[in-house]
Amino acid sequence: RDDTPVPENHNTNTNTNTNTNTTTTTSARHYTSLKILARDAKYFPPLNFGVVESDVYRCGHPQNVNYPFLKSLELKTIVYVGDKTNNWEYYKWIQENNIQFIHVPISTTEQHNNFEQEQQIPYLLDIITTKSNHPLLIHSNKGKHRVGLLVAILRKKVHGWLLAAIYDEYGKFAK
Repeated sequence: RDDTPVPENHNTNTNTNTNTNTTTTTSARHYTSLKILARDAKYFPPLNFGVVESDVYRCGHPQNVNYPFLKSLELKTIVYVGDKTNNWEYYKWIQENNIQFIHVPISTTEQHNNFEQEQQIPYLLDIITTKSNHPLLIHSNKGKHRVGLLVAILRKKVHGWLLAAIYDEYGKFAK
């Protein structure tokens, strides 16, 4: 396995000279943004992807490149708590893969009725904790604050976590 970072413009040539028995190697190599050799990568998790519990995942809004990864999770349900409504390609992918899609918009601005949004939390917790909806993905636009809040409430109300652990997890995703 060759994970040694190599500059992007690095080339080695393979030529064998029968008179001198010297060999030089040339190969086209592809590297990730971290300058790590990419070996036929097939799966790319969405932004801020994480495991909440067995068969429950969290992330930011999936992009086309994330679809093969999401398909490998064999999702039954996607819960979207963001405010985008015009991602037709994404909605088409969900429909083609027979995934139940639940959109409960949670606003990040104070212009919206916070009381109304608070009333959605028990509904969302019920969806997330219902095993027949699993495997389940919860996502917002970036997978930070809205998903973080929902997961924090789940951690406290259902899992019984201490607030220090909840804040620690929230902080890791909210950066």
